[in-house]
Amino acid sequence: MKTSPIRSPLLQSLQKLRRRKTAFASLIVLGIILVLALSGSVLYPYDPFVKDTANRQMAPCLLHLFGTDNLGRDLLARVLYGMKISLSISLASVLFALAAGTALGVTAGYAGGKTDALLSLIIDAICAFPTILLGLLLATALGSGARNIMLAIGIANVPYFARLARSMAITIREREYVESAVTTGLNHFEIILRYLLPNMSSVIIVQTSLSAASAIITESTLSFIGVGVQPPAASLGSLLRDGYDYISRAPWLSLFPGIAILIAVIALNFLGDGLRDALDVKIRVDG
Repeated sequence: MKTSPIRSPLLQSLQKLRRRKTAFASLIVLGIILVLALSGSVLYPYDPFVKDTANRQMAPCLLHLFGTDNLGRDLLARVLYGMKISLSISLASVLFALAAGTALGVTAGYAGGKTDALLSLIIDAICAFPTILLGLLLATALGSGARNIMLAIGIANVPYFARLARSMAITIREREYVESAVTTGLNHFEIILRYLLPNMSSVIIVQTSLSAASAIITESTLSFIGVGVQPPAASLGSLLRDGYDYISRAPWLSLFPGIAILIAVIALNFLGDGLRDALDVKIRVDG
């Protein structure tokens, strides 16, 4: 009689993810986007900053697949460059929010009492502002530029991770294995590292994917209204804004950056939904 092989939880999750066709396709799309963003300048012959005023606002053709902008720069090269900037800002801001938010949430949920009340008050105060509005206020206060936008978006996303981590920490700290760890003499830091963080990792992974999609939208919005990435650098949001002024004469200048934003956001959202099913995650945030 044959016995089925024992599969690791990671392998089981990957197999569940593969059965979710939209999620697995989104993972492939994101992989292609990352490759193009990171190696676009090598794979594609045009420089995103070289101007060719003789070929301004050229429509998409075999020579320039996405056409050219108002300064004659190849739009595909600009989109690939802008995608790298947008993804870099999104990833950096989400990692910042993940680290800061998880630390705050775990501390509040595990410590309880006055510490929980104080940290929850800070988290709720940040949550009182919509993400776009808070990002706009912080970007205005800190100044424009990729680094400041990354910090502004990261701070605006801290509450999502903090409230999630707090909810999970409150649940996990009541379990028997945590109480047993306390009786064996483990300190609070060791308990958090050994028991709390590993048991909430799947929930945090799903939230990271969903927050990355939100961060791209926030960055694009801030850059579109002029407080984000500044020239000569470009993100997908600033490319969208540059093309808006010529939308009646050269609609491709806004069309292709907009499509790039749409594809990246949809792929991240589908991947997040697939990960939520594959990891059997039920995201619930306690107020």
